[in-house]
Amino acid sequence: MKERPKNLNLFNMRIPITAVISIMHRVSGILLFFLIPFILYILRESLISEVNFIIIKSYFSIFLVKIFLMFFLSLLIYHVFAGWRHILMDYGFYECKNGGIYTSKIVLFLFVFFFFITGVFIW
Repeated sequence: MKERPKNLNLFNMRIPITAVISIMHRVSGILLFFLIPFILYILRESLISEVNFIIIKSYFSIFLVKIFLMFFLSLLIYHVFAGWRHILMDYGFYECKNGGIYTSKIVLFLFVFFFFITGVFIW
């Protein structure tokens, strides 16, 4: 009889790219859930008056605000691409192992590409 491990070390396990993409999709969704009310508040404040818009616009020249905006937009970009991947899989496309790996790599490539494009526009 094969002896079972007494202590499972998660840091020694090799997690496949498909699992990493799926877990990150869930994490990005949770973070977006908590950040969207803050973004909507900023949008509401900027639409109240022209003076508020100028004040909010001036905040976007601050380094930390740019970092926050970049973080939020990167979460949104990643979540959208990973969501499209899950929708394709729900319709029966790319459900095999190789298809899942292929679409995971496409999601990562598109995320990095659009992350840099977004960074160019923000900075």
